[in-house]
Amino acid sequence: FQQRFHNTNPAILLTMLIALILNVFGHITRPWCNAVLRLLNLLLETMLGKSTSQVIPCDICTVHKKFDLDPIT
Repeated sequence: FQQRFHNTNPAILLTMLIALILNVFGHITRPWCNAVLRLLNLLLETMLGKSTSQVIPCDICTVHKKFDLDPIT
């Protein structure tokens, strides 16, 4: 077991988790999850006053990889 997000800002972690939950449990399609990621990224940039685009991915597939949820075939 690896602690991938040990020192991660909780707001950034929650942003990725919200989009991931919408995709996996809410069956929201990939384009809409990508839109949610971009909107939450914009919200965080506005609140924090700095860019978070290098930290928060804009694609839900990248979030799946960060949480190690890629399917094994």
